[in-house]
Amino acid sequence: MPSNRVLVVEDDPSVRGLLQTILEDEALEVILAADGEEGLELARTVDPDVVLLDVMMPGLGGPDVIRRLRRPDGSLPFAVLVVTGAAEVIAPLRSELGPEAVLEKPFDITTLATRVKTLAAGDASGERP
Repeated sequence: MPSNRVLVVEDDPSVRGLLQTILEDEALEVILAADGEEGLELARTVDPDVVLLDVMMPGLGGPDVIRRLRRPDGSLPFAVLVVTGAAEVIAPLRSELGPEAVLEKPFDITTLATRVKTLAAGDASGERP
């Protein structure tokens, strides 16, 4: 049964705080990571239902985190929602992860909350193994 635990990996403190507020208002448990390395470590230890992941971060970026978390069969142990304003990565990420797994910045708060809750519940592409 899903715990509705969301790991937010975002390097911008103001965006990270905003995401935390939005998701906690939806009664989701939020765990925060300030960069890709911390996000990778937490994703492996806290068993999130959803990882909300920024693409462009110093050091280890979102796509690198995804690659390192993939299982040998190519699947991920949890749902991923990538949030990005980088137009050049949107199409490739949608192709790799599915259209519902990518949310463009600036995003609508309601859309973000709905997407995360749907993924946390295991619906659509967020079905947990």
